[in-house]
Amino acid sequence: NFGASLMYDARLVGECVSAMAENSGGATVTVKCRIGVDDFSSYDTLCHFVETVATQMKSCASAGNKPLFAIHARKALLNGLSPAENRTVPPLRYDWVFGLAKDFPHIAFVLNGGVNDFFGAHLGAS
Repeated sequence: NFGASLMYDARLVGECVSAMAENSGGATVTVKCRIGVDDFSSYDTLCHFVETVATQMKSCASAGNKPLFAIHARKALLNGLSPAENRTVPPLRYDWVFGLAKDFPHIAFVLNGGVNDFFGAHLGAS
């Protein structure tokens, strides 16, 4: 398993993040993920992934001393779409990323996906 398919196994991702942190020489390890993969893409599934992985993460000084996730606000469709299509075809779910920030105030989140310029970043934040 690699890439987005790792989201199927939150425990394994947590173990990988922990091992990377132990061997990073003090550098912060963050996680970038999608909101889901194929049919494995409910908000509850995403919350379970974040909750499980975050328990293995160290805090990030530039994120208010919280674990840091960069969330690409589209799910990944592993069968039938190219990597380029996966960056544009699945619908954006910014509401899920904002929901994570509300539901997990002890974790920092960065919104990723579909933000192409300052104007788009401003719209995403409002």
